[in-house]
Amino acid sequence: MSAPEPGPPASEAKSARPVARPRTAAACEALLTNAQRTIDTARAKASDACTRDADCVTTTRRACLSDCGSDAIARSSSAAYGAKLSEIEPSCRAWWDASCMALTPKPTPSCGIYRPVCVDGHCKAAHGPGPATR
Repeated sequence: MSAPEPGPPASEAKSARPVARPRTAAACEALLTNAQRTIDTARAKASDACTRDADCVTTTRRACLSDCGSDAIARSSSAAYGAKLSEIEPSCRAWWDASCMALTPKPTPSCGIYRPVCVDGHCKAAHGPGPATR
């Protein structure tokens, strides 16, 4: 699972629960905060246990915005984590559609290459290409 690109989510899946378009900076922040809370809870529940690099996948920790895939979880947790990312997609779409980035600008990370590695039995996102130093 790789991190989303900056901007609206690429998926065009329809949501059963439409999200009201925010009209103020406070409403924009509320959408983002609630989406981030969902991601934080999902990340806390996701396993990072591994025995080898192939047991891990990179993912994002930042709702609605790219963070370059700078986190890693166990491959066994990726489906549940991905479901939570899909769950917040309507909120993220509403955030982008309402130009919330202009109302409440957020820093854009300078992305490098991250790859999932297993270090001491835990998945980590290692910066840079090639094998990890252990």
